[in-house]
Amino acid sequence: TLLIMLMVALFTSNMMIRVKSQARESIKKEHQMGVLYDFNKKLLATRNLNGIINLTNDYLVSTMNHSVIFYTEQGKNLLNHKALAFENKQDIEVLTGSDEEAVANWVFNNQKVAGYGTDTLMGAKGFYLPVLSQGRVLAVIGVLLSKENPLTHENLNFLKLIASQLSLALERQYLVTEQQQIMLETEKEKMRSNLLRAISHDLRTPLTGILGASSAILENKDKFDEELKLSLIKDIK
Repeated sequence: TLLIMLMVALFTSNMMIRVKSQARESIKKEHQMGVLYDFNKKLLATRNLNGIINLTNDYLVSTMNHSVIFYTEQGKNLLNHKALAFENKQDIEVLTGSDEEAVANWVFNNQKVAGYGTDTLMGAKGFYLPVLSQGRVLAVIGVLLSKENPLTHENLNFLKLIASQLSLALERQYLVTEQQQIMLETEKEKMRSNLLRAISHDLRTPLTGILGASSAILENKDKFDEELKLSLIKDIK
């Protein structure tokens, strides 16, 4: 009987621990979903690339308690970046160093995670995640890590969820930018055509006069007196 009671007590204790653990996980997930909902709502209201970068960095730093860097694409490299420190401002120098940038570019070109805590370029100070959309890397997010402050499973999942939301926002922003560029080029071409038409119109009248006066002199050189020839030459000048 005593053994049965002990087993029941142990089972009950394990059940209570499991229930409490599940409750904590549920609260964390609920909080995470709330943060993601708020993040997505603000992303929809953001109309430029810098706004998207600043918003993402703010959310990552405040939620993950790590310093982060956000790289955007420029041609075949990731030349544009913006970093935000969690507590230590020296983290910015670490994240923007040439070695860390090389890791971020590797991630951009290979479309895979790399850096601290991975099997690729593990000597890096940061963990780098590509933001993918239709087989194309739109950005790379870097998170500064250490033995004292590693990337938890919860943080990694949150980072991936942020990246999925971010890919949609960046794709939308790049499409808007592309459309604006097309409109700008169309407007420039229209202005160029209008300018050429205006110049052509302004030049046509004097050129016609020059052509008429010079032709008259050449065709009537023996008939015109010197005074008339001089007058036509002055008109040409």
